Amino acid sequence: MKSPEIIGFDTGAGIQRRRAAEVDEALSDLIIAAGAGAADLSLVAVGGYGRGELAPYSDVDLLVLHTNRSEEQISKGALRKLLYPLWDAGFQVGHAVVSPADAIARCKGDLHAATSILSARRVAGAPEPFEELMDRRARWMAKDRRSVARQITEGALERRARRAYAGWSLAPDLKEDIGGLRDLHAMGWLAGLSEQRTVPEEARRAGETLLSVREALHAEVPRRTERIRIDLQPRVARRMGLADPDGADALMERVHSSARTIEWTAEVFLRSVRRAIDEGPKRSGSSEILAEGIVLQDGAVVADPSTPADTEHGFALLKVLATCGKPVAESTAKWLKAALARVTWTPTARADLCRLLEGEHVEQALRMMDHLGLWPAILPEWQQIRGRAQHDPYHRYTIDGHLFRCTWGVSACIQEDRGARIAADELEACGQSLSPLFLAALLHDIGKGTGEDHSEAGERSARGALTRMGFDDVFIDQVGALIRHHLLLSDTATRRDIDDGHVIQGVVGKVGDPVLLRLLLILSQADGRATGPEAWTAWKASLVSDLYHRVLQVFETGSVSSVVSSTEVETMVEELRLSMEGGSDDIGCRIEPDPTGRQASISLALSDRPGTLARAAGVLALHRMSVLKAQAYTSSSGQAFQLFVVLTPPGSNWDRLRADLLAVHSSRLALE
Repeated sequence: MKSPEIIGFDTGAGIQRRRAAEVDEALSDLIIAAGAGAADLSLVAVGGYGRGELAPYSDVDLLVLHTNRSEEQISKGALRKLLYPLWDAGFQVGHAVVSPADAIARCKGDLHAATSILSARRVAGAPEPFEELMDRRARWMAKDRRSVARQITEGALERRARRAYAGWSLAPDLKEDIGGLRDLHAMGWLAGLSEQRTVPEEARRAGETLLSVREALHAEVPRRTERIRIDLQPRVARRMGLADPDGADALMERVHSSARTIEWTAEVFLRSVRRAIDEGPKRSGSSEILAEGIVLQDGAVVADPSTPADTEHGFALLKVLATCGKPVAESTAKWLKAALARVTWTPTARADLCRLLEGEHVEQALRMMDHLGLWPAILPEWQQIRGRAQHDPYHRYTIDGHLFRCTWGVSACIQEDRGARIAADELEACGQSLSPLFLAALLHDIGKGTGEDHSEAGERSARGALTRMGFDDVFIDQVGALIRHHLLLSDTATRRDIDDGHVIQGVVGKVGDPVLLRLLLILSQADGRATGPEAWTAWKASLVSDLYHRVLQVFETGSVSSVVSSTEVETMVEELRLSMEGGSDDIGCRIEPDPTGRQASISLALSDRPGTLARAAGVLALHRMSVLKAQAYTSSSGQAFQLFVVLTPPGSNWDRLRADLLAVHSSRLALE
């Protein structure tokens, strides 16, 4: 069954069920056509096929059950008549020929086999083998239910330590990432093992959305894939009827929202199951006081139900959650939603918001706030970026996911990076609070998606929000300046010649004082690290650090000349020689691989103009070369000289690299 031209967000699951039904009908016809050799066999659908989730490139998983003969006695001709037509039709068929007893025996040592058989249903053939399988499965479940549930729960929780989160990733795996279909399956398996649990309805609806997107993805890509890559998103969006230019954004907002619903409901569901398994019907009764009216009880944070459900108590609880990193009890989550349904800003609420952002587990707490729907009341501006994708090759997370990661990253940078730690110590010594820094980290990209310069739009939006919250003008000015200039250090360090005194003086003028400079250093690091490993390399970190120290020295000495490097005689000679070698539009280029073949020195001499360093770096990135060191000089005559030391990937084509470097500076090659 082919996918239709347009797939709705609520129709994909139905398409897959109909496809499974068509395979059922085909197998019914095939087992009849197989004749006497298959008369006593039972064809049983398991796994995704058993659930009726059959996407275009899904596996058709079958058990071929027999009861009164060995596997060797089953006619190979009969099996060929059953399976070859499916293979010829393009289906990926996984099958096992087993007795009911063997099928259950496999479940005892193989979790995949155990979970697959939980969705078993008879498709065609003799009923007796299937009935025996169901009888044996019931006895096995009665005996090993707790053990299997423990394995499923532990496996699902273990995945959370190694997989990305689908609701926050720009290119999620719809099946295996956290919040994907695998979490929905885990809840279904656990519900099947229990007579008292059902999969929450909101998770089922979210799963229907992901199944529809998966159907469209398989329809667009002629092979099995579960990851909806950024380059595939526009095609999948059109397949789902989203033909507008922003269709891919609309698609991913639905994907991210659905995945977050599954992520949260699965977390609550799994935690409940694990607690029941570990403790049985009785609670341990152990508790630890975390704050006034807040305790850690049986591994979850619980608020005294008699505590007033108001803004101050709500933020007090959030502060505790960000500090301890423990999950919130279901009853307390409901209390928290009521407490922050309407926010009244007081000095205590503002202080606890700032303490919340400084917590060791702030990223986890901020995501929980999203799951509970707290952001619209706290920060109405947040809705425009919730689950919104970012379109560049460096970012890994949605806009809000990046901001949560960056907020957590402020403390991580201070702890892990010596330069950031020194800057933080110096700020503390002069009495400067870090609260503006944490709020700037949370809000610095809130202006994205407006069509304006996001730094300017973000500053304006943040100023409005902080004014509404009641912060004072000095505090708001600091946050606003940090947001406005959050790209200043990284952009200047990587795109301008920091040996040029005018460049340094320009940064000094924009920053204005060393306090803001120190705050910007930490924010730049946290922002870069939260973007992704390709956005914050050791080379970029060293350039930003170099620029920071030069600007700081100007603030301390009042002199620009003291921080501008003079060009060595050897470099000047090299510059002149390269200038004379210029063979294309007065551009000189020399590439010298070292004897090991692991590194190379690349020298360029050309007329200085804006963007020359960025263009050269762009070509090196195009050739997958990591920059270890970069130097740039400009002579009094306006001649620019650049030196790069790079790591060279295997198979580097030096002639092609040289041609691209010359072409990009001659405007014959566009990088954007």
